[in-house]
Amino acid sequence: MDIAPYKKAYIGVLFICILSVTASFLIVWQGYAILANIPETKTVKDIIMYSMIGVAAIFSSYQRKQKQKLATLTDFDEKISFYQKIYNKRLWWHVISCVISAFLLFLTARKFFLYLAIFDLVLMLLAFPNKMLFKKELNEEDLIVH
Repeated sequence: MDIAPYKKAYIGVLFICILSVTASFLIVWQGYAILANIPETKTVKDIIMYSMIGVAAIFSSYQRKQKQKLATLTDFDEKISFYQKIYNKRLWWHVISCVISAFLLFLTARKFFLYLAIFDLVLMLLAFPNKMLFKKELNEEDLIVH
């Protein structure tokens, strides 16, 4: 199994996430925020945050179903192809989550969203493409990764 395409996609997505969090942090650190001193900030923050939690729960359920479907596949090439789609969707979920957290930091200037964005980055580090991850998720003990 060739790991290079997974690493290339991962590095690109990680760069986007780090860039968005850093830019948002620097903008807020300089004292700029769109809704920092507006009373409706809490309402906007809550609506977007609870929406994110709901979408995350739905996406998590979807990913679980996809992994169950992956486990039923017997052809290795088909399994790899299907897994690559699952992996790419997971990476894009990290991008969406991280960018939204960074945007909410910029929007509201609340540290909570900085912590949430950093948490997203840490979770993303757990998805780094490596042999152990592929063996576990593909359920293939004799997998050769290069």
